Amino acid sequence: MFARELEELRPLEKYYMAGGVRTRCFENGEGKPVVLLHGAGGHAETWVRNIIPLSRHFRVLAIDYLGQGYTDKPKVDYNLEAYSKHLLDFLDAAGIDKANLVGESMGGQISVYTAREHPERVDRLALIVGGIPSNEHGYSAGINRLQELSREAADKPSFDSVRKRMEWLFHDPKELPDELVEVRLKIYNQPEFRERVSQVGQRKNYHLIEAIPKLKAPLLFFWTTHNPTCPWHIAEKVHQTVPGSRFVLVDKSAHWPQFERHEEFNRVVTEFLSEEPDQVLIDTYRRRFW
Repeated sequence: MFARELEELRPLEKYYMAGGVRTRCFENGEGKPVVLLHGAGGHAETWVRNIIPLSRHFRVLAIDYLGQGYTDKPKVDYNLEAYSKHLLDFLDAAGIDKANLVGESMGGQISVYTAREHPERVDRLALIVGGIPSNEHGYSAGINRLQELSREAADKPSFDSVRKRMEWLFHDPKELPDELVEVRLKIYNQPEFRERVSQVGQRKNYHLIEAIPKLKAPLLFFWTTHNPTCPWHIAEKVHQTVPGSRFVLVDKSAHWPQFERHEEFNRVVTEFLSEEPDQVLIDTYRRRFW
């Protein structure tokens, strides 16, 4: 079953030259452009259960961002400035003036930073257990464990070490398909990948929590009860500072709700991105999926 899901993505794979960086992308659909940004150490297959369903309504582009997956890994400082520049270069290469951004984990931080620095390029913004860095909310145990697992997987990439790294993402590790582990193992075995992963966690404070209420783009917070980084109650407090924002909480999921709870995810994101531009919500929106 899951092998078929991966196989359906293969015809959608293409590459763009984004500011001189060869950038891998799965692209499908027409209409509003929606760019999907995975988490640190990840790749575009993060969205294997979302690309095709979302592309029934939108032009969906799931990328490996700078230094990740099969996108080029130049010798640069890997920080939000660099990731955001690469994202903007990608939008230019794809002929997109203004995009909807859906950012999971680190992808959420890239999305918030880009929406703050370049509001003219961002239409709507969906934060998937991301965008609120651990060094700003104080819950560091989860990200510390992730960095430890990432180093182990990068230093000695094997099926077991990579699976252990990926199980951290899941509420129920049995839901992690072996085929998805194999996809990431091939990526981690790239000669240039080890140096890139060694930089994970070298983050300065970009004051993103302060930036979020000031963003012009409509916001969706999609969170889980078992997220190992930013707890849902912190995310909900941030949501409450943003009039008109939406907060959705799902159970039985950890750091990959787009995979573990893909039906709810696809439905909520489609609904959020389909709203008319002039639609104004007076009150904040809160919803739970149990």
